[in-house]
Amino acid sequence: MRDALNASGYPVWFALCGWEPFYAPHGKGLANSARIGPDTGTGWTAIMKNLENALPVQQYIGTTAHGGYWNDGSLMLTPGMGCSNPANCMSDERFKSMYALWTILSFNILLVGDFAKLNEFVMETWTNDWAIAINQVRRCCRYVICQLTNGSL
Repeated sequence: MRDALNASGYPVWFALCGWEPFYAPHGKGLANSARIGPDTGTGWTAIMKNLENALPVQQYIGTTAHGGYWNDGSLMLTPGMGCSNPANCMSDERFKSMYALWTILSFNILLVGDFAKLNEFVMETWTNDWAIAINQVRRCCRYVICQLTNGSL
């Protein structure tokens, strides 16, 4: 499907959605990304399930002649989201942890929220040049070595 869409002459990012990692072994031949776990909107438990599902299938991601194939961990949540169950509520710490995990695992970074109303903490996190650079490494590595200077990347 990815190749048929791109044959139109317009570049298209084609994403599969199965909410489980079963697409991963064959995904490079089908799409540019595939959802590997549940929607993150329910909060921290869903985020941890996406992480758990991603680790065994990381070897399948990487660049291809068709733009690459990447695991999709669902939408980035902001502090205060996923609070229908207080135990799953996104705190500042959980938000930053999620962003770091999505960055290192080369997940799609799918932002959600009213950008005009997001606080400075969220915007500073999402626009961190080092984090974006790590996420966008074209050669796609399984791990990244980061240097900390005064507590910052």
